[in-house]
Order: sequence, then C-alpha cells, then structure tokens
Amino acid sequence: GLGDVYKRQEYNGIYYPVSNNKTFAKIFPEQHKLIKRYARKHKLNFRHDADASLIALTNFCEELIDQKQTR
Repeated sequence: GLGDVYKRQEYNGIYYPVSNNKTFAKIFPEQHKLIKRYARKHKLNFRHDADASLIALTNFCEELIDQKQTR
C-alpha cells in the first residue's frame, strides 16, 4: 500500500528492496537467524522508524562480517 516503508540496501554492489526485518535478513541468508534475533531483541520496527532500523541492522551485519573475516 501507500504507507508501506520501502528502502534499498546495497550489498556487494547490488541494491535490495527492504521493507522490514524479514526482507533485510534475506540479503544475508547465513546470518538470517542472528538478524531476526537481533531485531527482536532491539525492538527494531521499519514501520515506526525505517532509517534507524536499517542503520542498526546494517551495522550489526558489518560486525558479523568483520568477525567472520578476523577468524
């Protein structure tokens, strides 16, 4: 609908449509469960604050990727 939140997240040069935590998690299938758990724990809600939710999830995923690369 008209009220739907729609953002785009760039990852590896590809832009993905993001409208909620679930569509964001699809970009990172290996971390899907961790992303969902993080979003729930931090009460992220795209409908109420899409920018803050997108920033928080992006930062979280960058931390996960950095941890993976330093192992």
